[in-house]
Formats: sequence, C-alpha cells, structure tokens
Amino acid sequence: MEDRNGDRPQHGPPANDDSGDSSPIGSASNPPERQGGDVPECVINGEFALSHPTIALTPATEELTDVVLRPEHVVPDPDGPFLVFSAYGDDLDAFERALDTDATVSDPRALSHGRGARSYRVTLAGEAVTVPQLVVRNGARLVDAEGSNGEWEVRAQFPNRTVFTRFRADCVESEIDLSLHRLYWDDANTYLQRSVLTGKQRDTLERAYEAGYFDVPRRISQSELADKLDISSSAVSQRIRRATGRLIETNLDTDDA
Repeated sequence: MEDRNGDRPQHGPPANDDSGDSSPIGSASNPPERQGGDVPECVINGEFALSHPTIALTPATEELTDVVLRPEHVVPDPDGPFLVFSAYGDDLDAFERALDTDATVSDPRALSHGRGARSYRVTLAGEAVTVPQLVVRNGARLVDAEGSNGEWEVRAQFPNRTVFTRFRADCVESEIDLSLHRLYWDDANTYLQRSVLTGKQRDTLERAYEAGYFDVPRRISQSELADKLDISSSAVSQRIRRATGRLIETNLDTDDA
C-alpha cells in the first residue's frame, strides 16, 4: 500500500471554515482546548481516498467515470454477507454489465429502479471487504463513502490517534492504497453539522461558483466546467444535483432532513 502523505497529516480544517472549533493535528496528541481550559468532546476527522481491487465493487467502477456508488449497509448471512448499495449515473445498464463480471461480489439483485438511480443487493465474494467494514472494524465511524472510477472517497471519525494508526496499519497490511486529504481535530457536533458533502462534491461546487456557473446569466456552461474539472458533463450535473440536494436536506426544514 502507498500512503502518499507519509506519517504526517498535511491539512487542517476544510477551506472557508471559520468556526474556530477545528485545528490541524500536529505533533501533540491531545485535542485543542477552548478558552478557560475546558476540553471539548473532540474527534479526529479524516478525509481520504482508498483504492484496491479487493474492495467490494471497485472493479465494476474502474471503467465507468459517470457512475457513483454509495454503500448503505452490510447484512450478515450464513452464505456470505450481503451488501446493499445505491448507484447513480446516466448509464446504469453498463454498470450492471460490469457488475456481472466483478469478482468481489456475486448474485447481484436490483432492489429498486429510478431515473439515474438504482439500489442493489450483492453477496460479498471471497476475501472482498467493503469500505464500511474496513472503517468500522478498526473502531472508527464511517461518515460518508462514494465510489467511482476505481476509487473510494471516504470521510470518517476516529476517537483518538491510536484508532487512526490502527486503521492505517490495517490498510498497509491489506495493501490498500490510502491517500490522505485532511486529518484534523474538531468538535464532534460541529463536524456532523457541516460534513454533508463529499470532497468531490464540495470541490465541484466551489469551482462552479468561482467560474460563474451560478451567475445570472451563467459565465460558464456545464460542458466548459466539465473540461476544467477533467470529467464528463454528466458527472458535473450529477455532483451538483446531489450536493445541492444534500445541502437543502441539511439546512432547510424538509421531511427527509
């Protein structure tokens, strides 16, 4: 496994965050103190990418840049654990053909069909491991995971440095490629309130805003924005729609929030 950022976390809190409750993890192993010496309930927040052919469903996404997978839950079963997940994209028929040849899973069954979105149940095969299993078995909490183009963008919470070290060691032993984006202390409640977007969704929204995609009239088209991000126009549309939906659910009084 290649840990491309070595032993030192290199980033602090997400950009444009001035809450005052976050700080990068440096050489000290203790969480930051608030004024008055009170220690808040803090967690270590990690944002990183995982990649390895034995991570369930990874092979099915390697050639499909417009399909995004979101694992939902793993169900134990005597014949092998089931994984329930959702898939989003414009060419889910192509994904289903790739799913049939994915050696990490077997017996795929569609649970629901929708326009650009479907849910599935698969049986984990052999030594395949899911992202939720990899995170949770090491004592961490999975906040979000998205798989596309052979890689998984993950956000997780670690109660302390020891748990993160154990998780990273597990990746090394399993030869899983870990690319660390951010690692920082944070107030647990603050993080839960703001961690509604994946890194790719946040980056797409920020780049779209800076380029004038949301201006009236628009200063950049969807296809031009896709060229800047080096992804397809369909992928831009999907990221913006999903990110906007999650922001609405989190910040407005909706039935799904």
